[in-house]
Amino acid sequence: MLETIKTYLTQYGWQYKCHDDIIVTGFEAENGLFVVVIQYITPWLRISVPAYTPPLPTTFTSMLLYKLLELNTSGRMARFGIDERQSVTVCIDLFTEPELPYTQLETALDVISYVAETAHPHIMALINEGTT
Repeated sequence: MLETIKTYLTQYGWQYKCHDDIIVTGFEAENGLFVVVIQYITPWLRISVPAYTPPLPTTFTSMLLYKLLELNTSGRMARFGIDERQSVTVCIDLFTEPELPYTQLETALDVISYVAETAHPHIMALINEGTT
């Protein structure tokens, strides 16, 4: 599966690096460079933007959590969460059986790029608002 993903990423026009069973790639947007991590754990492919924000301060508000839940409810593919480092992450999980067509990965990369880029300023504003 990882060889297929590498072929698809090349076709999509993204460069990548491999670290064991993880593919690391990314994209540059107006508001920064976003790292994208792709990991295959049969039968799921997880595409994530880890450390989407810096670690949250201990004083972050429930408004941020509410906004993340609201985004998760209104979205169809991308999901937001808070990781063990207290950073906001965004991810997409794709079921890969019986196969993962290129168009499905292409759509997932389009969606995660769009969501990461457009939601970032709003999430950062909520974080900064909650700490002032």
